Amino acid sequence: MELIAEILTNPTTGALEADWPVRSDHVRAPQRRIEPRFPANRLTAIYSIGSGGSERMFCNILDVSQHGMRVRTARPLTPGTHVRVTLREMWAIARVCYSNRVNDGFDQGLQIQEFREKIGGL
Repeated sequence: MELIAEILTNPTTGALEADWPVRSDHVRAPQRRIEPRFPANRLTAIYSIGSGGSERMFCNILDVSQHGMRVRTARPLTPGTHVRVTLREMWAIARVCYSNRVNDGFDQGLQIQEFREKIGGL
């Protein structure tokens, strides 16, 4: 699997608009992470996947790594919830790892589990 940062910033797939390569001083501190994060700024839709059906909300992708991303939403998501993030020609299926309150919403940490190609514009 290619780096999610490359998939998202590639002009062909065009999910995010960012300068590539990203300079190291623009990458967030690794903290406990083993993969670098790359800054992003992309509005998209996120769908929570649960037994009660699917709920759509909008989110802003803030940063990405090979196996995760941080998104900002207006409402919190429960850690452990599975979500589908829209990325132009594909979806990222992910699990919510954390949800932190910030001034203008909630930052959600997502662990990407797989990518799925959209079929027939769904």
